[in-house]
Amino acid sequence: MKELARKRDRSATPPDEAFYDADGELRDKGVGFYKFSKDKELRNAQLRSLQEQHRSTKAQQIIDKQPESTRQQQVELRKQVIEERKAKKMADSFLDTLANDM
Repeated sequence: MKELARKRDRSATPPDEAFYDADGELRDKGVGFYKFSKDKELRNAQLRSLQEQHRSTKAQQIIDKQPESTRQQQVELRKQVIEERKAKKMADSFLDTLANDM
């Protein structure tokens, strides 16, 4: 028991925060790779900036999709009108053939 307590007491302080070190990698990074700073404050500022850019990009994507969805609604409405006309024409044709058969 004393040995377990000694092992536990040896690691009294938590280790320092270690961030990903891109310089130690041999592989190539892609276009979207963002190298963050090792300094904690600067890293947090970079992360906030990146998150803000992400939010603004998402907002712009929503704005850009609105005319597209409006156009899609117009196309769907036009398709519905055409289908109604087609159904009416088929029904009239069917009724005409029934009337001629009698």
